[in-house]
Amino acid sequence: MAGTFSTAMARPVPVVAGLMALGAVLAFLEMGTPAALAFMAAGLVVMFAYGKNDHPQ
Repeated sequence: MAGTFSTAMARPVPVVAGLMALGAVLAFLEMGTPAALAFMAAGLVVMFAYGKNDHPQ
């Protein structure tokens, strides 16, 4: 499980794209709260992944 998480955080684009697509579908189905949670989770993945991969020089 830890290896899968590390792999997903190394390349977060597919995870973020999936969460954004899920949010768009839920918004289309007028399910506002789950859609907002999907978009928020996508943003958190982006912030966590790029913050963790940031190497100050």
